[in-house]
Amino acid sequence: RLKPDFFLFAGHKGTMGPHGIGGLYISENVKLKIPNVNFQIQQYNSFPTHCDVGSINLEGMDALATSMRYLQNMGFDKINRIRDNLNSIVYQKLSEMEDLKIISKSRMNRTYSIAFSSEIAPLSTIHASLAEKDCVIGKGFFCCSKAHYELGTETEGVLRISAGLFTKESEIDQFFTVLRDI
Repeated sequence: RLKPDFFLFAGHKGTMGPHGIGGLYISENVKLKIPNVNFQIQQYNSFPTHCDVGSINLEGMDALATSMRYLQNMGFDKINRIRDNLNSIVYQKLSEMEDLKIISKSRMNRTYSIAFSSEIAPLSTIHASLAEKDCVIGKGFFCCSKAHYELGTETEGVLRISAGLFTKESEIDQFFTVLRDI
């Protein structure tokens, strides 16, 4: 429907495929100009023969296709409702904690990942304490280190949490019990 010139995705994110697999679509309307071995610019019009990537990860491609079929059978509207509900709960509970600063101010038109920080304890301490209680979340700069200067989080980055498709509300409650104790 969108008819993009390029479309790129990581296969391990919402598509639930394995790490190291993803997709790149290039419209047949795009005329690539690529340097040849002599560094002379050549224009290519045929896909994908000029983009030989070497050995193909067939197992990863099969796993990604399998996960996509699973998600399609489940129904994307249902998946969105489940994730919207769970992540609304996470966002609401985070916003109730005065000692935390939510970096992801709005849940509208955002990913399901919610970034936050704390001024009362180092993020590394919070992260390690959560891990000791089997609560696993992300910590760091997440492929956008320069953005952290703008956000004021350039020293430690942020903590990042998202409820996945199979997260239970009881697991969210457990996480917040541990986080409050910390």
